[in-house]
Amino acid sequence: MQSDEVIDLNSRSTSTTCLYARLSPRQKAITGLSETNSKGPCLNCSSISLVFLLLWNISPTHSYEIHHPVEDSGGTSLYLNATMPSDNWHYSWKIPDLDLSKNIKSVLPFDIIHSSHYGVYTLHRKVDCNRLNHNPVQLNVKSVKSEFHVNNFTVKAAVVVPYYVFLSGHDCQVFHKEWQRERLHGQNGQVAVTLLIPSASHLNTCFKKGRSVTSLYSFIPLQYHECKVQVVSLSQDIFISDPSLFFSFGQERCLDRQIKAKFLVTAICSDSRHIVPYTITLKEVKHISMFSPSQRKSLPQIVSHQTNAAEKFHHKEASHSHDLPQRFPRRVKRQVKNRPPTFPQAQYNTHVKEEQDPGLSVIVITATDQDEGEAGMLVYRMEAYQDLRSSDMFAINPQTGLVNTTKKLDRETMTTHVFLVYATDRALPESERRSASVLLTILVDDVNDHTPTFPATNARIEVPENGEPVREVYKAQAVDGDSGNNAVIRYSILNAGQPNDIFSIETQSGSISTRSSLDREKVSSYKLIIQAMDQCDILNDRRSSTFTLSINVLDENDNSPQFTQDSYVVNLREDQQVSLTKEILNVTAIDADDGLNAQISYRLAGQSQDKFSIDKYTGKLFLIGQLDYEDTPSYQLVVWAEDQGTPSRRNSTSVFVRVIDVNDNSPMFNEMSYSASIDENVVIGTSVVQVQAEDKDSGNNGLVVYSVLNPPKLFPFQIDSETGWIKTSGQVDRETQSMYTFVVKAQDKGDPPLSATTTVVITLKDVNDNSPVFQRRMYNASISEEALKGEQVIRVLATDADEGDNARVTYTIDRGNDKDSFQIKQTQGEGIISVNKKLDARDQNKYILTISATDKDGKSDTVLVYIDILDTNRFAPEFQTNTGYSFEVSEDVDIGTSVFSVVAIDRDRGENARITYSLQGSSVFTIDPDTGVIKVQQKLDRETVPAYMLTAIATDNGKPPLNDIAEIAVTVKDVNDNKPEFQKNKYFGKVSEDALVGTKILNVTAIDKDDGVYGQVKYTFDGGNDGNGAFSIDNQGWIRLAKLVDRETIAAYDLVVVAVDSDPIKPQSSSVVVHIDVDDVNDNAPVFEASTFTVKIDENSPIGSTVAVIKADDPDEGVNALVVYSIASGADSDSFELAGRPGDPAIIVTRINLDYESNKQSYEIVLRAASGTLISTAKIIIQVQDVNDNPPVLEDFSIIYNNFGGSFPIGPIGKIPAFDPDVSDRDKLIYKILSGNKADLLYLNESSGEVTLDPRLNSDVPRTGVFQMSVS
Repeated sequence: MQSDEVIDLNSRSTSTTCLYARLSPRQKAITGLSETNSKGPCLNCSSISLVFLLLWNISPTHSYEIHHPVEDSGGTSLYLNATMPSDNWHYSWKIPDLDLSKNIKSVLPFDIIHSSHYGVYTLHRKVDCNRLNHNPVQLNVKSVKSEFHVNNFTVKAAVVVPYYVFLSGHDCQVFHKEWQRERLHGQNGQVAVTLLIPSASHLNTCFKKGRSVTSLYSFIPLQYHECKVQVVSLSQDIFISDPSLFFSFGQERCLDRQIKAKFLVTAICSDSRHIVPYTITLKEVKHISMFSPSQRKSLPQIVSHQTNAAEKFHHKEASHSHDLPQRFPRRVKRQVKNRPPTFPQAQYNTHVKEEQDPGLSVIVITATDQDEGEAGMLVYRMEAYQDLRSSDMFAINPQTGLVNTTKKLDRETMTTHVFLVYATDRALPESERRSASVLLTILVDDVNDHTPTFPATNARIEVPENGEPVREVYKAQAVDGDSGNNAVIRYSILNAGQPNDIFSIETQSGSISTRSSLDREKVSSYKLIIQAMDQCDILNDRRSSTFTLSINVLDENDNSPQFTQDSYVVNLREDQQVSLTKEILNVTAIDADDGLNAQISYRLAGQSQDKFSIDKYTGKLFLIGQLDYEDTPSYQLVVWAEDQGTPSRRNSTSVFVRVIDVNDNSPMFNEMSYSASIDENVVIGTSVVQVQAEDKDSGNNGLVVYSVLNPPKLFPFQIDSETGWIKTSGQVDRETQSMYTFVVKAQDKGDPPLSATTTVVITLKDVNDNSPVFQRRMYNASISEEALKGEQVIRVLATDADEGDNARVTYTIDRGNDKDSFQIKQTQGEGIISVNKKLDARDQNKYILTISATDKDGKSDTVLVYIDILDTNRFAPEFQTNTGYSFEVSEDVDIGTSVFSVVAIDRDRGENARITYSLQGSSVFTIDPDTGVIKVQQKLDRETVPAYMLTAIATDNGKPPLNDIAEIAVTVKDVNDNKPEFQKNKYFGKVSEDALVGTKILNVTAIDKDDGVYGQVKYTFDGGNDGNGAFSIDNQGWIRLAKLVDRETIAAYDLVVVAVDSDPIKPQSSSVVVHIDVDDVNDNAPVFEASTFTVKIDENSPIGSTVAVIKADDPDEGVNALVVYSIASGADSDSFELAGRPGDPAIIVTRINLDYESNKQSYEIVLRAASGTLISTAKIIIQVQDVNDNPPVLEDFSIIYNNFGGSFPIGPIGKIPAFDPDVSDRDKLIYKILSGNKADLLYLNESSGEVTLDPRLNSDVPRTGVFQMSVS
């Protein structure tokens, strides 16, 4: 007894049913089972055997039924849809066993319009029930298809489907009793399917064991495909695959004549249930292209239900009990037999070159399916798995699985394309189709389609001269969008000849360095053409670009100004006009340096600045004070030229100004007038008196010639024109003339000559008798050798006791007056000794003069006068340099340290040669006044004052003192006492995560106040921490990208940049933090927590109920992290939708009512998460959970038992065919017998529902009975 009966799912109450038992005549009488309690006819059986047979309840239809109200006027409403699955069926219809002599309308009182191609039947006019002979009316629809696929064969197919048309309405009568009788006895028509298989040889056609033949879905009208279809095989050794409904043989079967396969098909629809028997006949015929008339005879003919009654599955009884499982319908558990396709590989990887024309074949991906027929035929499709852009670049042939490009690829835009390739079979119905998927990764191989690119076509840099001989000055950096060797760049200098050969380039890094020190004064600028060439494996395909680097050599102050002449001489008349606009000389210096280092300023040094000035900018020398040859006949000027560099450099030259004398001084007599007396008896030639005049001019302008103006006739005197001595030239006679008065002129030899006059009075006197007597017996005097002519040395005095002229004394120098160096003059009785010629203490520093005092009679006295010639301060001290001094001093020198000394020499002697030193220009230094040693008295700092200009003064102790000055250029020599200083406390930069290697990010700058190598700064990362190789820094402070970065791995970097000076011994350094943010690009697809989610939802949940809330995280940020969800197309995609706002997780809600008891307890959708063009998917398996929303179902059933001798069963003979749609309650059913079992002829297990016969029924007496049972 079979228990798996299919029941009506719409029942909603505790089920009760009646059980009909038929007992054969041979059964013994059973007390308590009365004939009156039986419902239904008894079977009068004469068989000795006893068999119990469980029959199905008669509530479902045993055919396809059509119920139609007669109120339909016809013409529009759907009457019958017999359309078969797939195309190319041809349809026709007829009434079985219709007597053609009768009017068809007596059987079918209405017209039917149908299409031979679509199988749709509609009413033509309204039905008249008064004319009905039969209700329901049997209508057989035949469907024929010329080409139908069975296994590997193409066959001809014909299907005859009986429909029973029930007409309802006023005056319509349904022949219930007859119809119920036919249903009860299984006399309704069945579906007949004939498949004609062409034979190609003498061999029989065979079907292998387990090989799918065809699907019953192909022969079930399309309108019932929405119903739940169950099939039971009624033929031995024929099996059904659930849910595809393919049938196969349990062992190999060959078509020697024909094969018949019988099935019971149950279609459970929303408002009805149809149980229809099917017979499929497979026949082998010769090759035919169309059905011939003879072959049509072999097709199943449309017959009435009476002719087919013998083929009902309950008509033929089994002779043995063990035949029951094959002979009677049973409900079997549906099993998934349509096997999914399989790919031979777990995943596929392939390569394709970029820049190829569209249509390029990439790869062929095929799957295999072991199923037969359309279930084994595959269709391919593919979806972008990571980036939606991939969908526009590739396509797959749905039949062959060939993947090809649809447009040119660009590796630099997308390097990788990932697809999910699906293979789906073509099983029917579509809900039974199976698919498989596999990942396909297409790597785009690079072709050398990008040229190395510099950030700019040219650049200009400045490099100081005189740096380290070998040093990096620039780093050329090009980027190439290709990959591999196509992106490897080698650098070279195309114009590497002179003068550019002083530079070299590192071929791999692009670092440009000097080979030796630069000298701006030789070459001030360079222009290098840098080439970047990729390393494509094919030499002819290599690509390159150039970049022009202009290098200006920055000047360092390494050249001093140079005068155009070593010295200058200028002659100036002493009457030269003073002027500030007309120069007397233009001195010029040239500096080979540049800029401020070549800007020269001029200045005068020395103590002649009251007479001369110089223009600071032009070097023009002006006379600003009146010259006086007699005061200063020449000037020695020192002109300094100093550049504006730091520290400055200077040079000096001498300008000798010779003052040219002009006759601007008249001779000047020493006395206003002269007088003398002589004896009248003096001899001719006697010297009477000397007149003296001095002229301050020089040369002829200073030579004086004396003469007597207008002398009278017989004038007894004459004058020496050179000495001015007036002597007697004739005999004088007092008695003739006692006094002579005349004018003496002193005239120089200038042009024109200048002169002066004086009056001379000579008186004649008598003879003298007393000798003069000096008041002192010795005189001492001293005079400077610088004394001018006429300058008084000493006065001597002698007196004469006589009177008058006899007492007049005349002084003379008798001896010791070497070189006539002195002269003596007489004034008011005294003898004045004065300088007559230039004295020189170095030639003679002492004179002893014998001075005579003589009266007119020649009487005389003598005295010695000792004259010391003082070594006067004739020479100024002279420093031992012509260009000034210069020295360097280290800035870290201790206070009090001697750093330099100056020396001056004075050619004088004594105090005139004793020199005292002093210093002007800065209080930082001091000089020892005696030794000239210069010391530091304040702390030096080169960065504050890099140089000093001092003036050293050497002054002698003469009277007046003389001095010399010397300029001292002091250069403060740098020591490495300053760290490089960054211009900012912290630097900030940003770089896009898709930036190419070599991209400039930012520039850091540190300045070192030191000089030279101490001030040359290099940069590095502290501890080598360059972001794990992500960044590089050059000596210009440029931070570049050294390798690709990923913001999702590291979003920001905090680097420490160290600036180090170039001190080779003890370098100084400082550091600064550089923060670099990695800007996000949309390079990450959203990521689900899992690739598959299994969620559960109770059945009967309202539409719009939340199934699951699932979120995909995108590691990007901002708008790049915004995830948009969608449900990918699929079999179940229309059953669910997404709710929620943009930016929220995906909220999956229902769009349909979910019913666990339907044929679908599990749904599968694909949730897609997209961020821009990047996508990811997750499989969502939605399992419908059973709730107790259905009562058990129990329908009327019958037990027919024929008792054969000795075979009475002692155990359960079967199970009550109750069914609970709720899976969770099926093991909880409780069975009860409500009535009809007062005699306890049946034993019922209330938990299992198993029925056992009482031994009292072991009799040949026929018994019938009706039992009322319930299940809850």
